[in-house]
Amino acid sequence: MNTAGTHLSSILGSGHLLKNEASFQASWFFSLIIFCVSMIALVGGWLVFRQIPSMWRDGNRTMALTLGASAVVVLISLALLILVVVIALYPYAAGTV
Repeated sequence: MNTAGTHLSSILGSGHLLKNEASFQASWFFSLIIFCVSMIALVGGWLVFRQIPSMWRDGNRTMALTLGASAVVVLISLALLILVVVIALYPYAAGTV
């Protein structure tokens, strides 16, 4: 009796294999998007924080504070987005789902 073929057909019939493949594809796609967004945000934050001291010395303190605060909010939001994705994908990575 060919139990391997029976087992394979039960896996394919239940959609278990397709669900894991779709989860892998989705996690790969989201990790690529998050990497690109992270790089854009980090480079933008670096450029902003590099310009703040010169703006402060030139007397544009309100603009420097506004720009710095908005950059901090964007970077914190990005960190929280990454945290949410890690928490959402952890069961798939641990193999519990």
